[in-house]
Amino acid sequence: MRTQRVYFTMVHTPDGIRRVGKTYYSLQTAREWLPFVRASFRGCKVEVRSMVVRFDDSGQMDDKSRKRLDEEFNMEVPEVRQ
Repeated sequence: MRTQRVYFTMVHTPDGIRRVGKTYYSLQTAREWLPFVRASFRGCKVEVRSMVVRFDDSGQMDDKSRKRLDEEFNMEVPEVRQ
């Protein structure tokens, strides 16, 4: 089983927490987008959240990771980086 940590920029809106932007493969890259997100969503808290994605031997994402991406981050399966 292979794992990969991915990062997301999140904003706390009056309607709830939302993911904005794409999947980032480094924490530093995700953090670099925070000033832009703060300026776009004035007055809303923004943060970076991470997730460990697990892949089986055939390279397919496991069901638990797929479900968490859908429910928590409202996102389809991202591209896999080797």
